[in-house]
Amino acid sequence: TFARPLGIVRDTREATIAAFEAAIASDFVISSGGVSVGAFDFVKDALDALGAETKFWRVGMKPGKPVVVSRLRDRVVFGLPGNPVSCFVSFHLFVAPALRKAMGQETQLHAPTVRARLTATVKGAPERPVYARVQVSARDGALFATPLSSQSSGALTSMLTANGLAVIAEGGRGEAGAEADVVLLGLPTW
Repeated sequence: TFARPLGIVRDTREATIAAFEAAIASDFVISSGGVSVGAFDFVKDALDALGAETKFWRVGMKPGKPVVVSRLRDRVVFGLPGNPVSCFVSFHLFVAPALRKAMGQETQLHAPTVRARLTATVKGAPERPVYARVQVSARDGALFATPLSSQSSGALTSMLTANGLAVIAEGGRGEAGAEADVVLLGLPTW
């Protein structure tokens, strides 16, 4: 099996429908962008027009709220946000576990979650949990999570050194020195 990139799709309903028609020959379909509710976001509308069964749309998390998962003609379709950081986080939390399962993995579908001490305060969001990019390191028998300097969902450089996502509860705040759940995306540094 292999990935079959189909390229950039014009921001029209018709082009989006045609792209899904072309992609549905694949086992999984993963799109990026056009999944929110803006004037040029046609993914959800195109899937509906093709008769897809929406499993969920717009999840309560930051970044990555506009995610859609549908079933179209016995294929799973993931519509991920176009914002690169939102797409990155959504891929790790939703798509990667589904791909592992489809490849026959039966256990450890999700990335491991560990407890780590925050080295700086991480701001939460009032209406949804925040998945903050962090650099996880191990020293003196403990794990530490250092929030990356920019948590903006447009900060591409935050993905370069992130090896974890600190989960800050809805309405909460991750105080420096407090422990937080961290989804590991890679090995801690030593």
